[in-house]
Amino acid sequence: MKMTIETQPSGIALIHLDGDLDAKGTGEIEVQFAAITGEKSKVLIDMTRVGFLASIGIRALLSASKVMNRRGGKLVIFQPNSSVEQVLRTCGADAILAVTHDMLTAQAALT
Repeated sequence: MKMTIETQPSGIALIHLDGDLDAKGTGEIEVQFAAITGEKSKVLIDMTRVGFLASIGIRALLSASKVMNRRGGKLVIFQPNSSVEQVLRTCGADAILAVTHDMLTAQAALT
């Protein structure tokens, strides 16, 4: 799993994930992911290139969202492929995490 981070002029952290968010992939990014979601108040997660989402990946997303919410922040997922989105819906994570399909909607969900 590869993770790149961009800070937008508005201060939003845009995290691009590339690979599978399974045990191996989550382990590869968890420290850096926790650090960025622990310090930023607005985070967008681009899941365009995530091919597979396992329960440990869901846990990482939900844990980060919970930490951010406690601090008044927000985490938004955007552009998941259909199988990743189906996993988020099936487990109910979409009731906790904002899941959007384009950048404008994702940015609006952060307000």
